[in-house]
Amino acid sequence: MNLEDFTKTFIFSYGVAFMNIALIMIVSQRKHLIDYINALFHFVFGLMCFAGGFSVANRFESLPANLTVYYSMALLGPIGSAFVLDSVGIRFTKMRLFHTIILGITAVYIGGTVLIFAGVPWKYVFTLSYGLLFLSDVSVFIFLRIELGKFRNVAGNLKVLYTILLVIAVQTLGMLLSKPLGLDSLLYIFWILLIFAIFGLTLLSFSAPETWNRLRESATQAHNDKTRLKKLDIPELLKSLEEVMETRTPFTDPELSLEDLASLIGISGPQLSEILNQHLGVNFSSYVNSWRIKMTKKRILAEPDSSILTIAFDSGFNTKSSFNAVFKKETGTTPTAYRKENT
Repeated sequence: MNLEDFTKTFIFSYGVAFMNIALIMIVSQRKHLIDYINALFHFVFGLMCFAGGFSVANRFESLPANLTVYYSMALLGPIGSAFVLDSVGIRFTKMRLFHTIILGITAVYIGGTVLIFAGVPWKYVFTLSYGLLFLSDVSVFIFLRIELGKFRNVAGNLKVLYTILLVIAVQTLGMLLSKPLGLDSLLYIFWILLIFAIFGLTLLSFSAPETWNRLRESATQAHNDKTRLKKLDIPELLKSLEEVMETRTPFTDPELSLEDLASLIGISGPQLSEILNQHLGVNFSSYVNSWRIKMTKKRILAEPDSSILTIAFDSGFNTKSSFNAVFKKETGTTPTAYRKENT
């Protein structure tokens, strides 16, 4: 099997896979805006790959397949930008940067359509959609570095996201340069690498959803450094917060967000974030995890026959690795050792 045949089969197969993943996201995940954006991103990327398989098979001479690839790839710029910006808690719909990207896709759609029907070769037409995806990715990356890079509490949490954005930027730049130069073999390689990068984002969405909560929380802190607590009764709110955590145990929900918890005591996410930081000296993730560990420790001793992992999941942790890491950080020992030492 040569590279062209492998690429055709590979991107077609993953196109089908990504479209199915999008449907799974809609069915299985919580119905917040970011979940719909994430699902739409995966569906459009899957559609692009699905059509790309046919396009490669027909040596880029199939008009329906080429049109689908072109318009789908152009959509990835604004959808991907919306996903990243919403991930860090930025209201992208009111951002000038996002409006500019929307204008960009409009220009790409109109310009591409004109070029197609004017008979311009596809290798030049495709550079418009590749270019929009590249510029969108780079613009969002630069924006995040400028807006959030100076905040130490954000930098660590953004490393994964920065890495994904940089990898996608390099790959789309490679695709942008390969096509007009007629380097189809190089184009195929970059396309396959782009699939792996997006697949990494997919794995992150399913296996470590708390990453997005940490990103959103950190960015919220960064954008709300001016206090909004002047008119609030802090002691009463802290009392209400502790009562809610004791009686309603919202922390047992592994997808509990800053906004979800804040709504239970009648304030906004940014206000709760400031209260936790200024008055308790912790961030949202640490605060919630401390309650999860508190419940876990109590049940580990009270239920010696119960599985530690089952107790951890019941307490709100969604992965074994995150539970073990937090437990060790909070107690200085492992869950198993803790049970043996205290029973």
